[in-house]
Amino acid sequence: MALVAGEEPGLKVLLDSRDLINLGRDIGPTLQQVDTALESARAELVFTLTHLRELAAPLVMPKVTGVAALLNRIEQLPVSFAEETTCLGLELTEAVRAFRAGGEPQGVDPFVDRLDKVTPGEGGTRRFLHYPLSEMASDLQHHHPDLLGTPSRFGEQLAAFAQASRQNPRRRGPLTDYSASLRQAAGCCESLALLTDQEFVHFTSWLQDKASRAAGFSLWWYVREEIACNRGDPFSASDLGDLTLLWILPYTEVASLDRRMRHYVGHAKNRRSDLRVPRLVNDTRGLIHALA
Repeated sequence: MALVAGEEPGLKVLLDSRDLINLGRDIGPTLQQVDTALESARAELVFTLTHLRELAAPLVMPKVTGVAALLNRIEQLPVSFAEETTCLGLELTEAVRAFRAGGEPQGVDPFVDRLDKVTPGEGGTRRFLHYPLSEMASDLQHHHPDLLGTPSRFGEQLAAFAQASRQNPRRRGPLTDYSASLRQAAGCCESLALLTDQEFVHFTSWLQDKASRAAGFSLWWYVREEIACNRGDPFSASDLGDLTLLWILPYTEVASLDRRMRHYVGHAKNRRSDLRVPRLVNDTRGLIHALA
């Protein structure tokens, strides 16, 4: 029951960075147990640039080791790669095409066999037969240390949005916020940037009518608003990575999220029933149970 276009070999599984770290530390089910569960279900673990940023962030600190070993252990599992902004660009490009053609968007496939196929890098890595995640992290440490642990541009915009929403005693209309978010997304979607002002207004309304027309963007936006408008819950820097992963979440079948993020996703789903949400589990123990 894959949610992406094409003939995917099995289920896509997205784990929270916390669970990947625990897997490397042998907290909970062992790597072998998770590997067996994935193989039995013909499932693949989805690894993204956000994961790499968060797992490799300690490399910028002195006397921190174990990152390479953790990344090497992850690569022992059945794994596929995706980059969140690339996924968003594919999704919105297809939505614009369908809008102009008067049809419905076809599925997009954001998954690749190597992370450097969708990640800007040094430019020459794709000629390598294999470019390990540990090598990629090391290269980032030496050439782009500012990227390690750094939230995405959209994550920074989320923080600004949350701050503005919480200071405003009256929430703005959802269409206004939705439209503004689409404007921000134009940087990763050339087709979106080329819409005329009038086309953009109609496209915004058309896109919001059905969450499935941009599944990742829709889930991200509704969860983002749930967090931003909950003034009683302090905004956390860790929210940035969790929210960025939401662009990939609808293209998976099973995913682990921490309790707080599951709460917000659940509220967003209750508010908008046509949001595409996979089966959510607490941790790798829940993952094994779900795959069984």
